[in-house]
Amino acid sequence: MARTITIDTGDELRNFIDELVKSGHYKTTSEVVREGLRLLQEKQAESKLKILQNLIQEGEESGDSIEWRKQEFLNRMDANINDKYEVKDNYDFDGAIRGRFYKPKKVPTTLRLDNDIILYFKKLASEQKVPYQTLINAYLRKELNSIEGDVKEA
Repeated sequence: MARTITIDTGDELRNFIDELVKSGHYKTTSEVVREGLRLLQEKQAESKLKILQNLIQEGEESGDSIEWRKQEFLNRMDANINDKYEVKDNYDFDGAIRGRFYKPKKVPTTLRLDNDIILYFKKLASEQKVPYQTLINAYLRKELNSIEGDVKEA
């Protein structure tokens, strides 16, 4: 299905397109633009092909190939990881903060709140340099926890 696209080529390119149509090499402006886009596609394809040819040549010039053994490779990777990271049998989590790096999913919704409530939280947010929605959420969670115990994020 044909679709109209409006483009601004600028005066210089517009004059160039008009000259090509007037010369009889092309019947319409659209023909000129389509031909230009086809040439651009070909140029990009040639560029990608050249990159692939260079990579193939680089591979061929890199020397003799060696046999790759999957299990040996995996064993070396395991050894590297074990050398860098010591895994302990026991960890002390006494100073840990639960959920420190967890961000609950936020759901966009519309609430109708009184203006003074919004102004209060916006002022508080500005002082604390946090989004006011975050403060409202924290306040609601605190209230829920006081009513129902430890409320987890859904």
